Amino acid sequence: MRDQAGGGSRADGQLCPKPEGGWRYSKLDPHRALLERRIAEKPDITMPELAGEMAVLGVKIAPASLSRWLLRHGYRYKKNAAGVGTRSLRRKGGA
Repeated sequence: MRDQAGGGSRADGQLCPKPEGGWRYSKLDPHRALLERRIAEKPDITMPELAGEMAVLGVKIAPASLSRWLLRHGYRYKKNAAGVGTRSLRRKGGA
């Protein structure tokens, strides 16, 4: 008997790989509004500072993971001609 994900089990002697890919849940998704608000309040906030604020809320996250999450959601950090950083949302929020 196969389990619902498509892979076999050791008990029934049918070992086959489960399907790859698909959407994975991010533990930052429930905190999206908070992250967007903090970035709007302080555009030059660093990833370690933001990770520290998330830790206070009980969400342990690495600064690099925060950075990847922000990039995936359209945030970019660019410096202008004066060398001052500006954070912008490159695309509008989707469904």
